[in-house]
Amino acid sequence: MTDRTRDPIPLNEAHVRALALATDGGRRNFPGGYALVHDWIKNNPAAQADGTVFWFEQARGINNDDSLSARFIRRHTENGLDAAKVPLSDRKPMQELSNEIAVRVTKDLLDFNEIPPLAEILDRDIRVAIKDGRVPLGGWGGSFYYYDMPFRPDDGDMPARPGLRTLPGEHFPRKPDGSYHTVGDEIEARGERGLLVQASAKTVADMMIAGEISWNNVPEMLETNLNAGMPREMKAEVALLAGKMVADHHLEPLREIPEELRQYSEELRQIPDNLQQMLEQQLDQQRRNLWDRGKEKLDDLINPLLPGIPRVSAQEHAPNGLEQQMGPEKGGADAPFSDIHVNRAYAALVAGDSQELDRVAIAFSQSPEGQQMAQLGDQLLAQQQLLEQQQLQAQHVPVMGM
Repeated sequence: MTDRTRDPIPLNEAHVRALALATDGGRRNFPGGYALVHDWIKNNPAAQADGTVFWFEQARGINNDDSLSARFIRRHTENGLDAAKVPLSDRKPMQELSNEIAVRVTKDLLDFNEIPPLAEILDRDIRVAIKDGRVPLGGWGGSFYYYDMPFRPDDGDMPARPGLRTLPGEHFPRKPDGSYHTVGDEIEARGERGLLVQASAKTVADMMIAGEISWNNVPEMLETNLNAGMPREMKAEVALLAGKMVADHHLEPLREIPEELRQYSEELRQIPDNLQQMLEQQLDQQRRNLWDRGKEKLDDLINPLLPGIPRVSAQEHAPNGLEQQMGPEKGGADAPFSDIHVNRAYAALVAGDSQELDRVAIAFSQSPEGQQMAQLGDQLLAQQQLLEQQQLQAQHVPVMGM
């Protein structure tokens, strides 16, 4: 995150009164207090650079338990307590612990009339979590993100951290190379590296399994992961372990299969070819049955309509012996068919006269019989489309039933 701490940002009298009023003197409504401080410093370059602006922005949602960060921090802390095997009777509810941290942070703001560097805010955050909440440092919810922030060991721990020295006027000790002793350094010194990886991975896996992480969260997660202080190799280790945990969760039901059945699992994964063929034949037969039933239903719809169609053959004969004058190609007495349009079409076919065929078709389409048949065709087409839609829906039923 940073290897330097900034100067405190002073709060004027109006700021202090407003914060005290919003939080009832630092006793409640901490999300509102965090939001006020965030608004005051959000454009301050120094507060932006050391992450203080980001911390107050996230702290509001974490204390109010209504953000992705809140779900991660609280789950991570619980998983850290589990990994450290802290008895349930010794733990505090997450909201109570979050409120105690907020009380400490808000009280310092009101007492000292200034916003300290983020490293000092985190130091107070960590002390409350460790001492009051029994949370191991590797299990602290911010350890993943603030791994590289300065950390001050307790006085009793300092002799066990050889080479550390605190310069006059500084809050955090430095290592022999001049850099600050960090949260990550302290986690390593306490032997809690594995606990941190375990808690972080389980938190990611838990949220994925619970559906608390979605595609909508990906941009925020990538940005958070990029800015997190944990070394790249540890991030990769966390990601791999989380992936394994998710996979194990989905495979867990298979482990409950009795041993005598497990040996057949591979055989059950594949359907024999002959069974597959039998299933396909069954489906084909069902499709044919559906089609045959559809045709029968279509016939039932058509047949009642056919008697009502006026036919040309049922019309009155042409007057004055016109039938005899027309000849077979015009529908006269020697015509092979009783329909004048059919006879004309037949004559045109025999003569190879395509233009006459076109004229016959046009004449028939304009006749009363042609127009009524066109209307009937439109009705039958609509009925057929409805029937086909019902058949397609019915075809899925046998597959789902198997």
